[in-house]
Amino acid sequence: MTLPAHLIADLNTHNIDTVALTEAHDSKPLTSIRYNPHKLTPSTTNAPVAWSTQARYLSERPFFAHDPLWHAGAYYVQEASSMLVGWALQQLTTPTDTLTVLDACAAPGGKSTHLLSVLNANSVLVSNEVIKTRVSVLLENTTKWGHSNHIITNNDTTHFTALANTFNVLVIDAPCSGSGLFRKDIAALDHWSEENVNLCNQRQQRILHDLAPTLAPNGLLIYSTCSYSTAENETIADQIIAMGFSSIPLLIEDNWGITHTQSATYQAHGYRCMPHLTKGEGFYIACFRKNNDEDYTEQYSSKNRTNDVFKALDKKTSATLTNYIDDQSNVFNYANGLHQFPAERLPLLQKISKQLYIKKAGLCIGELVGNDLIPNHDWAMSIRSPTKFNTVDVDLETALTYLRKNNFTLPNAPKGWILLTYQHVGLGWIKNLGNRLNNYYPTNYRLLK
Repeated sequence: MTLPAHLIADLNTHNIDTVALTEAHDSKPLTSIRYNPHKLTPSTTNAPVAWSTQARYLSERPFFAHDPLWHAGAYYVQEASSMLVGWALQQLTTPTDTLTVLDACAAPGGKSTHLLSVLNANSVLVSNEVIKTRVSVLLENTTKWGHSNHIITNNDTTHFTALANTFNVLVIDAPCSGSGLFRKDIAALDHWSEENVNLCNQRQQRILHDLAPTLAPNGLLIYSTCSYSTAENETIADQIIAMGFSSIPLLIEDNWGITHTQSATYQAHGYRCMPHLTKGEGFYIACFRKNNDEDYTEQYSSKNRTNDVFKALDKKTSATLTNYIDDQSNVFNYANGLHQFPAERLPLLQKISKQLYIKKAGLCIGELVGNDLIPNHDWAMSIRSPTKFNTVDVDLETALTYLRKNNFTLPNAPKGWILLTYQHVGLGWIKNLGNRLNNYYPTNYRLLK
């Protein structure tokens, strides 16, 4: 592969060995997966990703669609370098912190699933995607990850102006020219140009301008791209400092092969993954703290403490639900179903619902029809599996038949609703009517091959 001359000239300013980098682009890209810590224990036979305890490299890239565990959200196929975002959040926060996090450019959802694995149950992640056609894949991937402390929105960054000081972590994996992915996607090389780099720089500046006010005082900003270009990385880092942020260095191990850089004007710390040095693709990450001398506590006005988004269960509904779920403390009526969401964070949901277009909030457990609960696919994916339903663990052939929504039989299965599992990880729902099984796997998720 021949890299663009302008890009080579740019990289030479950072004393990067562009000959070795170019040669690395002729090698095979690595395949890595990150496990869902609530669903599956990482393999002990595959090489670990140094900066993610739940991630492993695979020696070969399998056909993931034929692995039911992939459909079940037991792991996510994610490029290793990009896992630095979740690692940075782990390094710069503590597990007991109750955080409100915005993943501003979230689709397809890899970083959101990683952030959810890092956050505790009382924290909330808002995953936003501005491009409407990309929201569906974000919904699917995060649904399979199985968390209830999650909100998905579909808004332009300009819509966030009324949410000043709302988030204490802002993650911007910015849209970029994509040069860091040339090895994985050679077509990206055809679309690369100096003009596009400049357009991306302008877009990145606009996103930062729109979203910086939403970050609370002393809040954490994690900025990243999959670009090699200075204009999209160190130049943006200088602009972030000029907006009233301080640079935060990260503790990077020498044997990770990650290159430390500093911006030209303010010497902001940045970290580059380069495929001739790092076991991953091209990536840049930099972290910042919003300058402020005062601590900030999340507060809401009294009117925001009343909630008209998630409504409390009435006594009849609560009594009926005792047959299906033990802990109702985080269960509420929402839209046309029953949803789980952290009760103490309802004021946040109320605040966001007044400003943004919410595509999904919390985790839908199902819908009550009379005294019967029709379980939702969300609940089958939950990291807190339903305990009051029968479960049947099936083999690979049966699991794939189910995922294709084809007919199959389970001769000894009990009647009624059944949570189908594969290797004891939830796949979805079936209902045994006695003379047949009804397959409730979502049609839009079904396996086509």
